Amino acid sequence: MHAPKKIHLVTQAYLRAWSSDGLLRPVSVRYGRQKLRSCAAVGWRREWWGSEDSTLNTVCEESCGKLEMVLPDALDAVEARWPLCLSDRAVIAQFLALHVLRTDAFADGFGPVRDESLARFRRRFPSQDGYERWRREMQSDRHRANKLLGMINKFATIFASMHWTLLRFEEPLLVTGDQPVCPVPLLTPGLEAPIGAVPRDGWLDTCEVRCPLTPDLALLASWHMGPPDPVLAGTWGHAVNINASVVAQSVEQYFQNRLREPAMPPAIWREPQRRFPPISIEILEDYSLAAAVESPLRAQTKRALEVLIEKQDRETITVITPATGPARPSLVGS
Repeated sequence: MHAPKKIHLVTQAYLRAWSSDGLLRPVSVRYGRQKLRSCAAVGWRREWWGSEDSTLNTVCEESCGKLEMVLPDALDAVEARWPLCLSDRAVIAQFLALHVLRTDAFADGFGPVRDESLARFRRRFPSQDGYERWRREMQSDRHRANKLLGMINKFATIFASMHWTLLRFEEPLLVTGDQPVCPVPLLTPGLEAPIGAVPRDGWLDTCEVRCPLTPDLALLASWHMGPPDPVLAGTWGHAVNINASVVAQSVEQYFQNRLREPAMPPAIWREPQRRFPPISIEILEDYSLAAAVESPLRAQTKRALEVLIEKQDRETITVITPATGPARPSLVGS
């Protein structure tokens, strides 16, 4: 089989929601609006999984493709099926996980963390040559790809266990980008942090994770302990808030529907320090930074994640629900 060269970091099945007559509008982070393109022509990197082994990109994309095959049905039916059943929730959570792991930001952060960990094993090897051979294997493209794919169930466990809120906008106001899953870190009141695709202290230490699902639907995940919400009406301000974070953490491009200009803050490039607070704290009763820190849901999810890591389990998703406790939906492709 011919090995793929263009690896779509943003799945085409997801981007189709932003296309009209098969085309969407890419906007370059550096150069601004670009000509209309098809979903297949954007959101990709050349041999992203690695160039050392011609089969590696094929194997990895076949694994990811199993999720991408079931994704369109899940995305198309989100609003109609809300609140989502466990199986639909698991599919969307895996979609979020894939769009965290298969990004430039995660790959850039993964390398230094891995190298620091490898250095701690030096004394266990009787010779420098033996250590160097082992270190090269651990730094190979194949080993990195195996590690990243093995994290999908861990990130899906975090996202699926959070409280979900669906915002619906009356118009297609939302953009998406090449790193569309946006974390809002837990911060001491009064402190600020730059917008980034990977939270400095990890995904458990967030008060909110937001992701545009379509141009008129956005998912907010939080550590709120309340029951599932009905679909809530999003405001222009909410759309501006979400779009600003998507644009700020895009590496090369963000994408918009070509028939409607999205909601954007005034002079976005001249106000890089503009504050965009967590939306969930605004709209969810009794939710706050303190509530997120003390959330039993967050604590139970942390314990479930620790069990998966301790067992080196890469097949199980554990979903913590306040009402029924842990559940284990299937991992797509397992």
